[in-house]
Amino acid sequence: MAQPGGVAETTREALASMDPTSRAPQRLEFGIWMPPLPSWPVLRQRAHLVESLGFDSLWMVDHFANPYATDTTWMESWTLLAALACCTQRVRIGSLVTNIIYRHPAVIAKSALSLDHISAGRLVLGLGAGYAGDPSHAMTGVTPWPPAERVDRLEEIVAIVDSMLRQSETSYRGRYYQVEGAIMKPPPIQQPRPQLLIAAQGRRTLQLAARFADHWCTMGDMHSSARDVVQATREMNQALTNEARSLGRDPDRIARAFCVGWTQERPFDSLSSFEDYLGPLIEAGITQFMFGFWEVDDVGRPAPIRHIPSAKVLEWLAGVAIPSLRSWMAA
Repeated sequence: MAQPGGVAETTREALASMDPTSRAPQRLEFGIWMPPLPSWPVLRQRAHLVESLGFDSLWMVDHFANPYATDTTWMESWTLLAALACCTQRVRIGSLVTNIIYRHPAVIAKSALSLDHISAGRLVLGLGAGYAGDPSHAMTGVTPWPPAERVDRLEEIVAIVDSMLRQSETSYRGRYYQVEGAIMKPPPIQQPRPQLLIAAQGRRTLQLAARFADHWCTMGDMHSSARDVVQATREMNQALTNEARSLGRDPDRIARAFCVGWTQERPFDSLSSFEDYLGPLIEAGITQFMFGFWEVDDVGRPAPIRHIPSAKVLEWLAGVAIPSLRSWMAA
């Protein structure tokens, strides 16, 4: 277990001391996200492995180019999502998250409708505000947006996408986006619409997630300790719950997801480090975890994100670490 001063001195004791009524009502779920590299045959092979090992979801990140090394191999994510949907049968397919910089919301909605059918109803559509430093801005000719405008745009996009996926025809006039008589036929397989994941960490985006999301997603901060990230996650989780209740939504209908990797801890080094990292986040309300999976040779240089570095580690997670954690939480 973690040494004194770490995230959790005795994770199992911390979990055991939880009020049973405060434990997440949903089954713990685990997903894998992949960057769109190094090649389609490799991605297809990894998708087969992820599904065969029993992971719940498979996600693709979405930037126009690798944000950490723009000159490396990097393919288009939504094209790959459609291909992954065709070569898998069970695992949920999702975007983590769809890049709104160079995509009109009507196009996002139409793509989601198509992928919902291609995947036979397995799509989770991820949406988030993104960030000004994404090279997608310069490479697609879009001037970086100030933070407030970025959230304003996300609010309009979510409203348009939600409406278009629920209705056969939508018109909308916002400050940044307009649609006029946008037709959506056939209706999606998932009803009333495909599930939405909204990445949110600020007050306004958490309010947006409380209103629209089926899944809320957050992540760490490379400049913060894991302890601080857990506390921030706990506070955001409670704010989301409060906001959902104020809107008349059952907060338990919103899954709480966390993308692992954006802190300095190394959760894939051992069973104890895995439990010590995830345990406090579970106690803070997280019910879903997403892990990055790629190999160093795929990129040719390291990225700062803690990730699953090999198929061997992926198999260890599925066969040892995750069953251990699930069995403890079910006890």
